Amino acid sequence: ALLVHEYLKECQTMAMFANIRDIKDKKVKQLRALRRLGINGLSIGTESGDNATLRLANKGYTAKDIIDQCRKLDEAGIEYYFVYMTGLAGKGNGHRNAVNSAKVFSKVNPRFISVDSLTLFEGTELYEMAERGEFVPAGEKERLEELQIFIRNLQIRVHLFANSVSNFYPTAAYLPRDREQVIGELQYVLDTVGEEEMQRYRKRICDKIRTADKRYLCRSRRRYGRKCFAGSCFRIKRTAFCGRDCFGRFKGDGYGDRKFGY
Repeated sequence: ALLVHEYLKECQTMAMFANIRDIKDKKVKQLRALRRLGINGLSIGTESGDNATLRLANKGYTAKDIIDQCRKLDEAGIEYYFVYMTGLAGKGNGHRNAVNSAKVFSKVNPRFISVDSLTLFEGTELYEMAERGEFVPAGEKERLEELQIFIRNLQIRVHLFANSVSNFYPTAAYLPRDREQVIGELQYVLDTVGEEEMQRYRKRICDKIRTADKRYLCRSRRRYGRKCFAGSCFRIKRTAFCGRDCFGRFKGDGYGDRKFGY
């Protein structure tokens, strides 16, 4: 932060990605000092508040840690944002994950919650577990039902954005004001779209990213003569996967870029 201020004297705020583990070794006094230096707006990839799911994802912290560390941020006056990931708990576990995560998130004060849906990519540990039968991915409809349950159980005022490319149906809401409206929208999708169509959408995501990775890898090799870091950091447009007008908002909705690495 000091170096940023040295070179960018007009900079007033620095936002960044963070992990719950990053906060553990800092006292509130230290966090307040960071806030005075302009550190604000931490994007925390919690992805769950359910202990079993956190262990599965090898997060290295518990639901209690999320509450304890984020309360320190609240006390220090540092804003933060959460990520929640539907499908991460695996088949049959979405209800538990949604209820427990909503309980944990409701005990702190995230400025907004971004929702993604698990997409398995070759080369990741969870993909290998699925190949061995040690992890069974949740179906697409179960993920939408999980999102409904998560929204219904959140008991805080918060902006929720489930509009990344990984979500079959992109939506956003300010809770609790829009709770029933967005739950109703999701129910309409559940009632009118089949599981197979949703699965084809998920497959297109994997195919598009695989193709993009290969192109980027070729360019990297030509430029640098080595593999570089193709794949996990490739930037993609969500509109690249939205060629149809199924729900009106799917085509040309302009939600911007989204990074994928999981």
